[in-house]
Amino acid sequence: MEASPSDSARYRKLASDYAEQLAEVGRSEKWLQATMHDYGRYLHQHGVRPEHIVICVRESMEDARFQQYADQRRLIERAIEWAIEGYYTERAAKSP
Repeated sequence: MEASPSDSARYRKLASDYAEQLAEVGRSEKWLQATMHDYGRYLHQHGVRPEHIVICVRESMEDARFQQYADQRRLIERAIEWAIEGYYTERAAKSP
């Protein structure tokens, strides 16, 4: 399902806001895992549909300049997994 232009702009803004936080702190993998879990919950709370998590995570990590890592692709793939876990953890926590 395609995002509307207004959805795309909103998702881009959410990714950009989160990228600022990613850039501010040291980037250990354990820290990134916790941050992506938080980001997944953040996306859920802001009404982002699950199919747009990948876009938001990729954009936020590109904006935060994670290109310096030798295995950037693996790092982004792991970050996407962690964000999805956080997204569905939030959803499960709100279910009756």
